[in-house]
Amino acid sequence: YLPLVQRIARRVASGLPRYIEIDDLYATGATGLMRAVDQYDEQRNNRFEGYASLLIRGAMIDEVRANNWVPRSVYQKAAEVSA
Repeated sequence: YLPLVQRIARRVASGLPRYIEIDDLYATGATGLMRAVDQYDEQRNNRFEGYASLLIRGAMIDEVRANNWVPRSVYQKAAEVSA
């Protein structure tokens, strides 16, 4: 499932500033994949790829937010001013 992590990392990176390294997203996504493998429950009849995608993308976004010192409200206000 590592190609799934790569695909999600490229998709997430396309909407982020250039200074964020795709390799960092990939590493964080691999951690999310491991978490998905540990927590997946076959009894719920969900596709593993769908479940893993949510956890992988969530891990990447959480990591980006944790490393960003600017609050999200500042970005929202900047978008309102520039519009």
